[in-house]
Formats: sequence, structure tokens, C-alpha cells
Amino acid sequence: MLNIDIAPPIAFAAANCQFLAQVPNGIEGYWSADIKAVRRGVLHEIFTGVLFVEKPGELVFLAGIESPDGIDRHIRSDAAAKQAEFIRFLRDENDRDNAALGILAGVFQGREYAAVGKATAAYLAARSLSHPFGVGFMDHEGAYQTIQIVPGDDSGFDGNAYLPFDQLGEAP
Repeated sequence: MLNIDIAPPIAFAAANCQFLAQVPNGIEGYWSADIKAVRRGVLHEIFTGVLFVEKPGELVFLAGIESPDGIDRHIRSDAAAKQAEFIRFLRDENDRDNAALGILAGVFQGREYAAVGKATAAYLAARSLSHPFGVGFMDHEGAYQTIQIVPGDDSGFDGNAYLPFDQLGEAP
């Protein structure tokens, strides 16, 4: 049975992407971006300075997503706490969607990490990148998993489907 209090789908956009620093391994780099989250008529929030880790041409992921608690232990504790708060927001929104869909949530591929995937794909779109990205989530058995997603029609995360930051949330 469907929950009659279904919230509109959440959408994301990214802007102000900027390189911050190279990781000591010399391969990966930290980037920041502003992320807008919108549920039409319900939520309109902008998160500034969200951190991403990029391995050029290979992989992008939210800093901290590799940890169940969302804390990146390679950065200052204040930045790590702010980042973990954003990851908690994404996970809470994901839980909200799954609760609204009830038993039907099980038929959707990526239901465990949809909000994290959408936010990361919005960042990729803002940077005009199309390479794989990483997500982290608790599976149905309670184990923390990290996986790589290849953007495109089969994954449900198509970078061409994201509105520019300044257009997301505007009245139709």
C-alpha cells in the first residue's frame, strides 16, 4: 500500500565548484561545491562548501562517504563534522523517500543510495564530468557497502538530466 503523504521527489544542482587541495598521494584532489536540494513546495536548501574527492578521469565521491558515520578522517574535524551533517541529510532524505514508497521501494534500483547518487551526479554535471562515482550505504542486512556507479541510463543517474543551479527550484 502506498503512503498518501508522498513527498515530491528530491532534486539537486551544484554550482561554484572549485579545487581546494591535492591529497598527499598526489593523485586525488579535494573540491568544494555548493549543493542545492529541492523538493517542490517542501524543501529548498543550499549547502555551501560540500566536499568531494576526485581522482581525475576515474572516480568522484563525497568526502566521508566511505565511512558509515560520514566522517572524513583526513580533514580538519570542523570540516569533517560539517560534511558528515550533509551526508546525514542525504541519508535522511533517502529514508524519507523509501518510507513514502513503502513496499514499492524494493523495486527501484539504487533505492539505498538514491539521494547520495543524485547529489554526486549533480556535482558531476556541474563539472561536465561523466566518469564513475562512489556511494556508501547500509544494505538490507545492516552492513555498510561502498560501490562504484557508472552514470548513464542504466544506472538512473544521467548527468544530462540535471538543471543548472540557478534554475532548480524556480516556479514553472
